[in-house]
Amino acid sequence: MISPTVAEFGNLAAGALQLLFLSYSRDAERQADELGYRYALEQGYDVREMTNVFAALEQSAQLAGQSPVPTWLATHPYPEDRIARIEKQLATLSPVTEPRRIGEDTYLARIDGLTYGDDPRKGYFEENRFLHPDLAFRIDFPQGWRMQNLSQAVVVGSPNEDALIQLSLVPGTVQEAAENFFRQQGLTAGRVTSQEINGLAAMVGAFEAQTEQARLGGVAAFVSLDGRAYRILSYTLAPRLGSYERTFRDVANSFARLTDARALSRQQQRLKIVAVRRAMTLAEFNKEHPSAIPIDELALINQLAGAETVMPANYQAKRVVGQ
Repeated sequence: MISPTVAEFGNLAAGALQLLFLSYSRDAERQADELGYRYALEQGYDVREMTNVFAALEQSAQLAGQSPVPTWLATHPYPEDRIARIEKQLATLSPVTEPRRIGEDTYLARIDGLTYGDDPRKGYFEENRFLHPDLAFRIDFPQGWRMQNLSQAVVVGSPNEDALIQLSLVPGTVQEAAENFFRQQGLTAGRVTSQEINGLAAMVGAFEAQTEQARLGGVAAFVSLDGRAYRILSYTLAPRLGSYERTFRDVANSFARLTDARALSRQQQRLKIVAVRRAMTLAEFNKEHPSAIPIDELALINQLAGAETVMPANYQAKRVVGQ
């Protein structure tokens, strides 16, 4: 878990850092699984397929390796636990003489052309760089830090889980936003300067804040772009600010207008369903019908073991097309 002392500073971040600590109730998800099982069973669907769904989730987690989502956000039930619960329920089922519905053809027809993955128009990462086509800005975060694009903020945590950086929109002008921030009760502002960051008007200053447990230190930068004020808030425990301050300021100084035409025009990927003409491996299929995702991910969404798995003729394969 990240230090409770650091987490406490979320109040100073105008509540947006609380997004980091939102948790989904495991009990609620268990109930959702049970209701889904019951409703599917009542409608005549083959509930044995539910284990395949959770197996795919487990494979997805393994494929991701070290997820960009911090471990302290991992509050969903583990897929293997969900599989075990469903298997217990399946063991109590009475034998059926007629086959239950799966509805794969209907499902595939419905998802053909569906958007795939996160919408890059709302921001996306390229390694440690975050780009936002709709708002036309980019910013670089430290290599090796954990990054998450949330609906109201971009939040980045240090590998040691002792420092946080948050990028968000704030009301008012840059000057108004900076004044409102640095005059907060319990906060001691250092030197706050008006400057330009990559040609954009900005105000930047260091600060310290006393919490119930310890003193925190950080850097807050406010940057204006196209009539909007952006806040880049970075903080850690006060004794560690010396080792992080240069990093915090480098992040703020990397904020710039996005001018790359390729990034500005980037669109969301979409699923396409292709009937395989002949028996072929997934690798062969990907050569004939290239996807915009890695082959391991392509195998996952097709529920295949890997690139060399053979798909029979007329198999309805999924591919992901780019912009």
